[in-house]
Amino acid sequence: MYNGNKINKEIIANYLLSEFDILHQRADEIERSVAKKTDFFIALTTAILGGFVVIFGKQMDEKVTFFVLLIALILLQIFGWTIFKQSVDLSTSSTLFYRRAGRIRRWFLDNSPGIERYVPFPVTDELPPLYVSHSPMRYLNTTVVGINAALLALFVMVLFWLYGNLNFFLIGILGTIAFIFMFYLQFSFYRNHLQKREEKERREGKIHFPRQHDERKGL
Repeated sequence: MYNGNKINKEIIANYLLSEFDILHQRADEIERSVAKKTDFFIALTTAILGGFVVIFGKQMDEKVTFFVLLIALILLQIFGWTIFKQSVDLSTSSTLFYRRAGRIRRWFLDNSPGIERYVPFPVTDELPPLYVSHSPMRYLNTTVVGINAALLALFVMVLFWLYGNLNFFLIGILGTIAFIFMFYLQFSFYRNHLQKREEKERREGKIHFPRQHDERKGL
């Protein structure tokens, strides 16, 4: 426990409370940023695909239109993957800010043991976990993941419709396989990223107050 004899504990408490507020503000800003990026991606995808629906209704050259659609789907996939990676990185940073706030709770509990029963959150910087094995998609941006998977499925279906000479049933199966593949690819990236980041936090000694040091029941 920090020895605050040389500095008034009230000053330390005020400083830590300011840091606590900043950590939560930054986490909140990150979460709003992820939501805005997701909304923009939804709007962009809807606008582009909606535009092609209008174009198809005007009976333009079908092969040219489908070819342009393929290019648009590739660009949307690139943009969607970028949004997905950014959302994973930002969500990780948000979780780490909440963890750092746990250190401040620990200081108050160490210096005022009587408040133990009134602290609503764990006084540890090991929680919340980056990856929850029993609920693996808890922090996953499933909206972006689903759109990316659907875009790849649509790309595969259009591609084989133009050049594969296959019937609708087989094209539908290929599209389903593409959807599952992209969904799993993103989930695997998300899981591996969080597990590696968790290992890095432990390896670099960034967890100062592990859960086993928190003796309060129910945490």
